Amino acid sequence: MTLRGIPQGGATIGLMNAIQGAPVIMNLTALASGNSQGAGLLPSDLVMVGTAGSTNLSVTLPDPNKYGGAVADSWLVLNGQSGQTINVFPPTGGNINGAGLNTAITVAQGKSATVYLQSWTATTSLWISDNGA
Repeated sequence: MTLRGIPQGGATIGLMNAIQGAPVIMNLTALASGNSQGAGLLPSDLVMVGTAGSTNLSVTLPDPNKYGGAVADSWLVLNGQSGQTINVFPPTGGNINGAGLNTAITVAQGKSATVYLQSWTATTSLWISDNGA
């Protein structure tokens, strides 16, 4: 039996590391970030995008090699009342939901996406998402 993905008998180390940062509200503008990978690096594993200056502005997941990642680490991106669709990019060399290297998923206004680290090497990372877009 599982409860919200946590197996009976306890959580894995990766799940224990999930959503441990302080919540952060990001406001995206055309000057601060763009529709490209590397824009708007997520400062926490729980981020709400409060405003977006135009459609398809972006945030990027951090590289697990740089933050000391663990399998099943999760990053929750909430697109509040930004008025826009936003993109969530993997780190360089990453792949979310098998969409292809360096390809974003989209998150519509009022929706969220939780992205989980599946595996990684020094140059690539695989992620899965329960994207609510």
